[in-house]
Amino acid sequence: MSATRNSWNWAAICCEVRAGQYWRLDNLRSFDEYLERKFPESPRKAYYLMAIHEHLPRVPKSELKLMGWTKARELVKVVRTNGRDFDCAPWVHKAIELPREEFRREVEKQLTPARFKVISALAEVSPKAR
Repeated sequence: MSATRNSWNWAAICCEVRAGQYWRLDNLRSFDEYLERKFPESPRKAYYLMAIHEHLPRVPKSELKLMGWTKARELVKVVRTNGRDFDCAPWVHKAIELPREEFRREVEKQLTPARFKVISALAEVSPKAR
């Protein structure tokens, strides 16, 4: 399943199915079984898309499509950490503009600032860094 506009719509549907336990109407044992039937290629990716749908409701689908689902998945980590203090616009801009690995590093810096300060300090004094 590629992260097309249709995927974002499926994420919303899956969230509704899980919340209403509508998977029980098909006599399935669990929501996981529902995902395995609907997304046999990647139930885990369906969970990622659902998390994106739940945690980034204010981000337009067009911007989600521009950044891609892997960056959006990383962005969810920042939202979960910052909660109500999350400033959406700058992070969405970074997600769209930065290459995937660089964006991932930005997210890691945000999540563990103290660890990054130590790593940066060690890199500055490391003989390999010279």
